[in-house]
Amino acid sequence: MSSAELSRFCNSSFWDPAQSWNTPDPDLSPCFEQTALVWGPCLLLWVLVPFEAIIILSSKCRDVPWAFTNVTKLLLNLMLIVISAINFIVSAEQYLEGKEVFPVALWTPAIQTITFLLAAVILVWDRVRGLHTSGTLFVFWLVLSVAGVFQFRTELRQAGAGEEPHYKFILYMIYYPIVLLMLIL
Repeated sequence: MSSAELSRFCNSSFWDPAQSWNTPDPDLSPCFEQTALVWGPCLLLWVLVPFEAIIILSSKCRDVPWAFTNVTKLLLNLMLIVISAINFIVSAEQYLEGKEVFPVALWTPAIQTITFLLAAVILVWDRVRGLHTSGTLFVFWLVLSVAGVFQFRTELRQAGAGEEPHYKFILYMIYYPIVLLMLIL
């Protein structure tokens, strides 16, 4: 994609050196935060799934009983699915009402929703096949946590700058701590 196409996709440049490097207060572009820093971890999970499947299928153990940890992981994962789906539905509704909605506002929550569904399937599959933990999911949550801190900072700065908190801010303030909890669990 060219710079002009990315600008139409995100309503900002993908990478702005003046904003990122040549300033006393560096920040990443919104386009970079909403694409590379979200899609990258999601792509990583999809790439690692075949390896996880091999590990799961070669497991000799069976059926880890439901316990606090795996129930909590599943519930938190379902909350992430709901948050991403809400982001998608609200953006789609705004688009259908004729408001200006950039494609990134539709693609990113759609990719997140599908990826969190995959993570939930892996969680359940691990439990059924007798695995207590998944290295693949740990790596996914770690990378997603590190990548998400930049948007978390941006959301806090925008809210602190006097901009009214809106649904995306509130949802991200719920979303990011859940991602951190998934990493810890």
